[in-house]
Amino acid sequence: MMRRLLVFIAAILLGITATCYSAPPGLWAQWILDWHHVSGNTLTPIQGLPGSTGGTAGWVDGSGGRWYRMDGSSNHFVMYSGAPGGLGLPSTAISVEAWGMVQESRDWSSFTNFIHDNGSYERGWILGTRNGAFMFGIASVRDGKSEPYLTYMTAERPYEHGKWYHVAGVYDGKRMKLYVDGRLAAGCDYQYGAIAYPDEGTLAIGAYIDSDEQCNLVGAVREVRIYGRALTAAEVQESLPGSGGLLGSGNTEGIPARLMMVDGFSIEGILVGTDGAILLIETGLGR
Repeated sequence: MMRRLLVFIAAILLGITATCYSAPPGLWAQWILDWHHVSGNTLTPIQGLPGSTGGTAGWVDGSGGRWYRMDGSSNHFVMYSGAPGGLGLPSTAISVEAWGMVQESRDWSSFTNFIHDNGSYERGWILGTRNGAFMFGIASVRDGKSEPYLTYMTAERPYEHGKWYHVAGVYDGKRMKLYVDGRLAAGCDYQYGAIAYPDEGTLAIGAYIDSDEQCNLVGAVREVRIYGRALTAAEVQESLPGSGGLLGSGNTEGIPARLMMVDGFSIEGILVGTDGAILLIETGLGR
């Protein structure tokens, strides 16, 4: 049976250290789209900027819990709109991970992106869908002698409606890779050099957005991560459900937490919320 403990941060002064979450190396931003982190029209990040929506929150059961449903119209989240310099986006390498589900096929619907693709002006990156399959796109400066352009890589196999997937796009400055459920689904070396960003853009979850276009996702998103480096194939696989990584882990509510005392005694559980200086943790017996 699970029980709830109220743990004061001040307890650290009494010889207890709280290691509720240790960010993986290079993690730039992380959002978990459950009811602990979505309140009203606000998405509270694990790391990074908060998101806001002008739509109505909806929920879908599945994949170990209840997750935020993207209705295909207006309930996507926007974290930032403006010049990329105000964000400090990854510049020379990037990895974008999402755990999501698609209920209706729409070209250019997106798990997350910061992109601009209008005519010959192509900049930024996107992790989303195209032609009934998952897609990763990015533009780079290449040799700097010609205008940047976007390369969109699409997985060979189509996704199934209503099925949950882990999707990851990786760019190391020389090569693009797209992974679906830990397996390499596409790769190419058309892009190289620093990422070419638009003069202004929108960092969003659940919709492709640029200055004159918007395409919303119909489905659900459980979690999104962005790294400022290229994940290895092994690291992508470690993020899969049941692998021990936090992304898509079996924990249905909140963030894994461990309270360590100086005598070696520890309490493990799930951080499900905060109230000022109080951490609310669901846990079994200490050990």
